[in-house]
Amino acid sequence: MSPENHRRLLQRAIRWTIVLALPFAFLVAQVVYSYVQGDASGAYVFFLAGVYAMPATLAAWHLWRRARRARPEKFAAPDITPTTDWVLGGQDSPPTRW
Repeated sequence: MSPENHRRLLQRAIRWTIVLALPFAFLVAQVVYSYVQGDASGAYVFFLAGVYAMPATLAAWHLWRRARRARPEKFAAPDITPTTDWVLGGQDSPPTRW
């Protein structure tokens, strides 16, 4: 993928994360306000915050994964080939305690 496409998708993910976080921040502030005031409606607002958090998290997760998949190869993590574990591989003898 091109760096321009990656940059565009990254900016989109950042913008949408901010947009999705604003209503959640408002709901959290409302829960804190209801707790401080001793209002019983805080439980309902807490429930609404939880219900809102689920689809908002899924949407943001999808956007960030899409931006990560579009990363150019020069920024991608190198493939790690599996190697034998030198501790549990059996090449060395176990340490003696005495």
